Amino acid sequence: MSRQYDNRGRDQIPIENVHGNVYVGEARSRKRPDKELTWLKAFEKEIEGRLTSSLHNQILINLGMEAQPEQVNRLWDMEVKSGQITETILPETGILEIFDRPEIAGKLLILGKPGAGKTTTLLELARALVRSAIDDPNESIPFLLNLSSWKDPKQTIKDWAIAELTTKGIGSKIGAKWLEDQKMLPLLDGLDEVRSDLQPACVKAINQWMSAEEQPRAIVVCSRREEYELYPEKLNLNGAIHLQELNERQIERYLNQVDRASLWQVLEADAALLDLVRQPLLLSITLVAYRKELAGQWEQLRSTQERLTFLLDAYVDKMLHRQLNSRFYSTNTEPIAEQTRQWLIILARQLRHDDATELLIEKMQPTWLENAHQKWAYRLIFGLIFGLIFGLIFGLIFGLINWLISGLIGALIFGLILGRYLG
Repeated sequence: MSRQYDNRGRDQIPIENVHGNVYVGEARSRKRPDKELTWLKAFEKEIEGRLTSSLHNQILINLGMEAQPEQVNRLWDMEVKSGQITETILPETGILEIFDRPEIAGKLLILGKPGAGKTTTLLELARALVRSAIDDPNESIPFLLNLSSWKDPKQTIKDWAIAELTTKGIGSKIGAKWLEDQKMLPLLDGLDEVRSDLQPACVKAINQWMSAEEQPRAIVVCSRREEYELYPEKLNLNGAIHLQELNERQIERYLNQVDRASLWQVLEADAALLDLVRQPLLLSITLVAYRKELAGQWEQLRSTQERLTFLLDAYVDKMLHRQLNSRFYSTNTEPIAEQTRQWLIILARQLRHDDATELLIEKMQPTWLENAHQKWAYRLIFGLIFGLIFGLIFGLIFGLINWLISGLIGALIFGLILGRYLG
């Protein structure tokens, strides 16, 4: 069944189905254009890949959700005085069902603590929406972006989304057209990851988009609750949910299902550790990191921060030394743990410098190279490749006879110019 977020077309009858005074059924659904279908399938593949590798996805627990309508500015709240708004614990309900509720109508805010599963919940919704859009050409086209890359208060969220979509293979003209036609459904993660001084401005920019004539028919935004509650302005959406912490029963049941009952005994006897793993992220980290041989070291720790640091260090060590089953590495050619650690440090440092939270290969730049040898090698290879391309074009224009000489000269000149420019 197609989701409708406005009233347009409800009283319209396709004229081709009218015979005399008798209306015969509905017109056959239109076929989705190939470009849209191609994008949807690529997006579906991206979602599945992210969910498969997600730590949260290893915690197969239906997270509790609490309705918190006071966290958003609903238009009808200004018109109808219904008394004090109360928070309601929702029964075990899927995120798609909440998204589709008439009072939400596809405009939803997802709140939670760090590691509570906000991004995974958003990915689960994205998977359901993209499958629905593939099956039904009348459904909106979902796309997922992280707001952390919004850094210019003068840039509208719509223009920012168009620019970001180009990195995902949607040309700016096509992206602008789809947004103008209200074909797209934005799923915006990481409101709290926007630069701290720009977060209130980002909320305002989203609200301006939602009040524009070409506003999206539906939108979902994710944020940490602690930061969101500090903003002077709330999002103009229809509803909000807060992801609940895991309770003891859920944790015990999950660990028994994955044959880790011994870990539950450790957690049950350590109230501080049990409080730590109430977030799905930390429970999954603990599941990977905690080993019996570390029990002695664990018992010597006194503070919650020491225990958290211990778990994270154990997790990193475990992941760095795991067996790689990848076709990209032949036998005995896998990078050693120390090399991987250094590369990760470089990437993390660069992401922090750029105020980014996601590593996208298409956004990596040569300026990320740290030493002179790496930069020199990059300039040489880059210059030779484009120099040869220039030489080939130059040779074709002026004759195949002089192609080799022209190519070499072109490669040398272009490489020197480019190397000097990059230097």
